[in-house]
Amino acid sequence: MSGIILYIEHNPENVLLVRRAVEEIGLTVFCAFNEQEGLARAELLRPAIILLGLDLPGSDACQLARKLRRRMDQMLLCVPIIAISAHETPGGGDRSGEAERAIAAGCDIYLPRPVNIYRLWDLLERFLAIRDFC
Repeated sequence: MSGIILYIEHNPENVLLVRRAVEEIGLTVFCAFNEQEGLARAELLRPAIILLGLDLPGSDACQLARKLRRRMDQMLLCVPIIAISAHETPGGGDRSGEAERAIAAGCDIYLPRPVNIYRLWDLLERFLAIRDFC
């Protein structure tokens, strides 16, 4: 597998965990720590996949997903956005409604924290395979 992943996340511990996991399967991870940096890096890097932490302080990450979708030109039209958040309850339900809001805002999938690394690897592999057809 090869590709550039953009991870928009403010928490250094979350960044470290995901970066290690993603780099372990041969992908390159670039990080942005706020909304403005995320928008700029998405346009500059043209990543294969965007990982979007929904807990960005001082920002509405669902609104950021909408902005990313509006800014994407033909080269970025097929870029999947994976929303990552800790709002899912232990029983498996998302009582905050955040998953639905993220999908409605343009994210392709919602991944709860703590991140299941095997699930993340599977999603990255599947999205990269689909991207080959875009």
